[in-house]
Amino acid sequence: MHNNLKVVIPIVFALSGCVSTGGANSELESKESLLISSNETAQLVQFYKDNLKENASYKLKLVQVYLDLKDVKSAELYSSTFDEDDYEKPEYLYTMAKMNYLKHEYSKTTELLEQFRDASGDERRYFFLSGKVFAEQGLYEKSISAFERSRQLGMPDNNIKNNIAVVKIMRHDFSSAVKILYDLYLQTPNDSKLRSNLILASVKAGRNDIALDALKDIYNDEQAREQLEKLRGSLIVQEQQTESSNVVENKPDDSQSVGQKASKQNVDLKSSEVQKQEKTKALTKVTQSTDKPKSRKSSQQKTKKIVLNPHKKNTTVEHIYRIQVLATYNVITPEHLNYLKSNYGAVYSYTTDLWNRYCVGEFNNLERAKAYMADMNIKGVFVVEHTNKRYIKL
Repeated sequence: MHNNLKVVIPIVFALSGCVSTGGANSELESKESLLISSNETAQLVQFYKDNLKENASYKLKLVQVYLDLKDVKSAELYSSTFDEDDYEKPEYLYTMAKMNYLKHEYSKTTELLEQFRDASGDERRYFFLSGKVFAEQGLYEKSISAFERSRQLGMPDNNIKNNIAVVKIMRHDFSSAVKILYDLYLQTPNDSKLRSNLILASVKAGRNDIALDALKDIYNDEQAREQLEKLRGSLIVQEQQTESSNVVENKPDDSQSVGQKASKQNVDLKSSEVQKQEKTKALTKVTQSTDKPKSRKSSQQKTKKIVLNPHKKNTTVEHIYRIQVLATYNVITPEHLNYLKSNYGAVYSYTTDLWNRYCVGEFNNLERAKAYMADMNIKGVFVVEHTNKRYIKL
């Protein structure tokens, strides 16, 4: 179920190695530590394979690395050499549970998790993987409860919040997912996979302003708007296809699941899955060129959104003051927007704490801004400084 669910942030459980008692073991441990710290996964795999006879724990570690790489077939090959006694050890049981989860064999996963728990396995991990299984089975309330329990027992807050957000996307609660993901994104704006999830959830929730703001972290204004329209179009097409065929991927409850995939990394729900395959491709197009330089043409700058880095003050620019005339959680209606434009000219929008804030006017002098505000026939308006704010010109 939910074969395409993609995980938001991967969680790696480090295993304790054997205590070194000699020079050879000490050298192996040093090489292993170096490969792990440098994230040289391919070399780490080869290292474990080359030294299986030297250290018995490497067989289990090799299987775990293959699972992290989602190479289930290779993991199965080496797990078949586990001894019968190994299955009495919590780490082996958890590893086999994870393998069966990746194979979508959820009943077997649950069975192994219960054995893991009975063998005094880490309850944080028990509830964490249980939450993933419940999500795949469409048991969303149980999934969220299991994730929250793992959090109470010490799992990192952000990882759990990511996973819960994905579950909410699966159950079509896009607005709640946006609230969670937006807060996380403000904390880690450079997380490309989290950004992709936020973009997807925002578009589905009708919060194109948030999606556009996230896209502008990797594109210039015109490119960001183009990518947003492509994503919106792709999602609309896929929804129409789903409705026409009346098929939802392996879902026990059509009314609650969305079966979607974003380019993320972990409810830890499978480090390559939150939307259908086609939707993932569309979202990948939106985010794949993160490292490409942003080309900003002067003609685009005159007519499109001005983007300022909110984390870096530019003391060389003149101060910009505007009048905030509206703050709302929902997007402004076309009628209200037209009213503001016809009476006050261009309207500028920016988002803080999920609130859409709309401003008019542009002054480089605070007193002039206040004088203009005094002549406006709108209650509750006030002056805001836009010098270093990121905003959209509507």
